[in-house]
Amino acid sequence: MLEELLAQDVRLHADGGGKVPALGRPVDGRQRVARTMAAGMSALARFGARIQLIEVNGEPGAMAFDAQDRLVGVLVLGIIDGRVQTIHSIVNPDKLRHLGQVSELGLQVRGGRRPGQDA
Repeated sequence: MLEELLAQDVRLHADGGGKVPALGRPVDGRQRVARTMAAGMSALARFGARIQLIEVNGEPGAMAFDAQDRLVGVLVLGIIDGRVQTIHSIVNPDKLRHLGQVSELGLQVRGGRRPGQDA
C-alpha cells in the first residue's frame, strides 16, 4: 500500500506553471498525499497514460507518457531513512520541453476533453 511507503510528514509539491492543472499549494501528511497520488494516477490511467520508472538527479522517479508517447510529467521522490519524505511533480510544459515532445494532455484535462476529442 502506498501509504506505508510515505513518511508521516511527507510533502507533495506540484508545478503546473499555471499552464496545466496542478496543486495550488503543497499537500502534507501521509493520508492526504496518498489520496492525492492515487487520484492523480487514476486520472492518468483514464487518459491512457503509461508510467516509466527512472532516476532523476540521483533520486528515484517516474515519467508519465500519453498514448502517443509524449511526455506528460515527471515525478521525483525524496527518500530519507527508507520512507518517501518529498514528492515533486513537474507537469509545467515549459520545464519539460528539454526532455522531448510534451503532451497536451494537461491542457485537455483543463478543458474537460479527452485526447483526440475535437474542441
